Amino acid sequence: MNILFIIDKFPVGGGTETVTRILSNEFILRGYKVIVCCFTYCKTDIFVNEQIKILTFPKKSHSAQNIKFLNKILIDENINIIINQEYPIKTVILCDNARLKTNAKLISVHHFSLLINPYAKVGFFAKILPTFLVYKLKEHRELKRRNLTYDHSDAVVFLSQKFIEQYKKLQPYKNLDKLYAIADPLEISGEESLNSKDKIIIFVARMIEREKRPSLVLEVWKLLHKKNPEWSLLFLGDGEDLPALKEKARNLPRVEFLGFQKPEPYYERASILLQTSALGFEGFGMTLAEAQKNACIPVAMDSYLSLSDIIEDGKNGFITPNNDINAMAEKIQMLMDNAALRKQMALTGVQSVKKFDIKFLANDWEKLFKEIL
Repeated sequence: MNILFIIDKFPVGGGTETVTRILSNEFILRGYKVIVCCFTYCKTDIFVNEQIKILTFPKKSHSAQNIKFLNKILIDENINIIINQEYPIKTVILCDNARLKTNAKLISVHHFSLLINPYAKVGFFAKILPTFLVYKLKEHRELKRRNLTYDHSDAVVFLSQKFIEQYKKLQPYKNLDKLYAIADPLEISGEESLNSKDKIIIFVARMIEREKRPSLVLEVWKLLHKKNPEWSLLFLGDGEDLPALKEKARNLPRVEFLGFQKPEPYYERASILLQTSALGFEGFGMTLAEAQKNACIPVAMDSYLSLSDIIEDGKNGFITPNNDINAMAEKIQMLMDNAALRKQMALTGVQSVKKFDIKFLANDWEKLFKEIL
């Protein structure tokens, strides 16, 4: 079987790029031919199986030239399955148009929530309309995009069954029999162990306030740093709001901004990972699962449906009410005060995250391939 991934950037970037690398490597091991076609190629020293063929679109836009380019790939490489990893409906239509006169099946994957942050008050209408009307307008827009993606695809994959249930509830009269739930995968070697941990809290994300809200982490730290002089806070990631974030942290002790880094060495050292994402921006908390794999305990604000798929509150991490910095600080303080609790929850996380092992989840992908073919 021949598989083609469509993605914006490759092989490095965020969670979507990581997932595409993991899936591609595993599919190669299972005997498939894998091609990745991206709009931007990023050089990296991160391992990518040399058998994976990487191609780059000639244009950054969704142009007729790109359709022709993609159609040639589908024919020349005899592609059976297209896995579209991109959110914009233009990319879905690009893939659909390019597969005309071929037998390729199109799978579109939603890496975000079903409704992309309809609560965010931006744009002209948000200034003149009541909040509930703005929400309804954005909900309508997002559902229209989801429906178009669905109509142009042979299968649509969400990262949690909870998003499928939400979609069906919001669209009760639409035939939605092409929906599948497959979580983001991890590479688990079986050699992970509970190393000695430092008194470090980490935040791993793009430094973009409207999506990841790193400023809330600083607000939480203001409540904690005086009582916990042995602990420090590290920010891993880059983004448009990094300069403003550094300015906000100027008078806060033991805060470091490390820019874009490979997170694994920090997962191994840190005791706690924080997540403060805005409503509707996460489809699956990849950093939470990666942290658990390395015995780093996640504490996350409750802002997306699939969060409880990863964190079992009070057992392998904590889920705190969205926007409540006091509640988050309270749970972090509980962990800071109790080394035995940290060890217990870390060990539970190492075990619970094994359900996301690529060796298991690749079986779900193979089952999907067989069904649509």
